[in-house]
Amino acid sequence: MCPDDKKKHEFFLSEISWPSEEAAGYIVELMRSASHIQDFQKLMGALMPPESDDLDELANDFENDSLCILVMNFAASQLRESLKLFSDFSKLPSYLQLQDGWSDEKRQNARFLSECVGQFGTGAGLLSSNLKPLRDMTFHYKPSAAQEWVRLRMEQEKDEKPPVSRVHLWAHSFGPGLEYDESIYSRHLFWGAQTPGALLAAQAEVWTMQGRFLDFVQALTKTLLKKSNVPSGREFNWIGEHRYGFKSEGECS
Repeated sequence: MCPDDKKKHEFFLSEISWPSEEAAGYIVELMRSASHIQDFQKLMGALMPPESDDLDELANDFENDSLCILVMNFAASQLRESLKLFSDFSKLPSYLQLQDGWSDEKRQNARFLSECVGQFGTGAGLLSSNLKPLRDMTFHYKPSAAQEWVRLRMEQEKDEKPPVSRVHLWAHSFGPGLEYDESIYSRHLFWGAQTPGALLAAQAEVWTMQGRFLDFVQALTKTLLKKSNVPSGREFNWIGEHRYGFKSEGECS
């Protein structure tokens, strides 16, 4: 038989025993945020094919370089907003109530996220050192910051094997802008705010926290469905019984 977790749950929102209207808003946003994380992961999977010696695939990888950088910057920036949402949700009275009956593993995962969001306002850790500035640079265009990058780039051009910028007008491909975007990723995720010895450590931490966030929303949703007595694997035509609208038990037709 198919495990209960792998069966689809179909229901009306009216069936859910929401802790409060405020909590309902947060939970739906947590679900939306989790869906965005999954979509970003699907995009990265599509943009990064397996290693190959095939020249066509290598050319495709090269063409996707800037898109990969953009998706990774967006994904990390979105994670910052997801963790901020989690931080606000964890302050609601129902936050701990919804964890009743959770396993030690699920509680530990929630504590991990709580410790992570504890970095807000500290000026340290991945959130403050990497995700927040990356979010600001990804969604806000700051000429003053780009001006500093131009100055540093021109200094590098005086050295041996200087970097070269390229523009393809017919393709609307503007090299300096793409190169600046890549430098933002390199600073905050590839190298991170650490030393070169921490190569890709920030990116790896982003992937880890994305997984933990998805696991938290999964556990939260499972608990909510259980508390609401919403069964899985309902009959195919179950919705036909409510074709004139859903009525809760005891409610007149």
